[in-house]
Amino acid sequence: MKLHSIGYHYRENSNFYIHRPHGSGDYLLLLTLTPSFFKINGETILTKPNCLILFNKMSPQYYGAVSQPFCNDFIHFDFEDEAEQSYVSSIISYDTLYEIPTMELVSRKVRDLSFEHLSANSRKEDSMQLIVKLLFLKIEEQLKANELTTPYSPYYHDLLSLRSYIYNSVDKKHTTQELASRLDLSPSHFHALYKKTFGISCIQDVIVSKVEFAKYHLTQTNYRIKEIAALCGYENDVHFMRQFKKLTGYTPKEYRNRVSHKE
Repeated sequence: MKLHSIGYHYRENSNFYIHRPHGSGDYLLLLTLTPSFFKINGETILTKPNCLILFNKMSPQYYGAVSQPFCNDFIHFDFEDEAEQSYVSSIISYDTLYEIPTMELVSRKVRDLSFEHLSANSRKEDSMQLIVKLLFLKIEEQLKANELTTPYSPYYHDLLSLRSYIYNSVDKKHTTQELASRLDLSPSHFHALYKKTFGISCIQDVIVSKVEFAKYHLTQTNYRIKEIAALCGYENDVHFMRQFKKLTGYTPKEYRNRVSHKE
C-alpha cells in the first residue's frame, strides 16, 4: 500500500469543509471525531462523533464541521496490487458511513502510523505496512463488535435509547404505534428501521425483553410465576407462559427447575 499523507487528530474551525467533486485522486480513509456532515449521493447526513468512511478513488468528497471545531484522522493512499484492494474491500464498503463503537482503538493505529511515517527508523516502510494491516484488522473488529454492522443510520442513537427504554420498562404494554411516535416516525417506517438496525422487529424485541426479565427473576428470586408475569406486564400468566415457552423451549417452571438443578 502506498501512503501519500497521514493526519492524526487534525483540528479545524467550525466553518471547515472539504468539497472535492472528483475526489482527491487517491483513496481516503477518514475518521471523524466530532459531529460532522456528509453529502453522499445527493443526501446530506449529519453524524455524531466516531464515524468512519473509506472514499473510493475519484468518488466525490463533501464533508465538514457542524457548529463546532472539527477533528479528524485521515490517510490518503493507493493500492499497490489487487490483493491489497480485495483485502480492504472484504472489510469495508466504499463511500459508506459506519459508526465505530470504540474509535480510540482505531485512531491509535493512525497515530502509530503517523509517528512511524515521520520517524528516521531504518525499517519504517516495513513497519508502516504492518501498522496498516493492524489498522484494518481493528476496523474489522470494531465493525463486527458493533450491533450496527449495517451502514450508519442517523436514527441509530435514538433507536438505541428507545431499545434501552423497552428493556427497562418491561411492565408496559408497548405497541409499534406508541414506540414510533416517540421518534416522530410512521409505524411502518419505524418498524423497518428498527428491524434493519437490530435484526429483530420492535414487538418481538418487547417480548424478548419481558422473557429476559422473567428469566432473571426465575433464577434469582423466589417470586411465584404469577407474580413474575405481572411484573412483566401480563394480565394473565397463561399468555406469559405461552410466550416464554415459545422463546425458550421451556415453561417458566421447567426453566427454573432446570437452572436450579445445574447449580
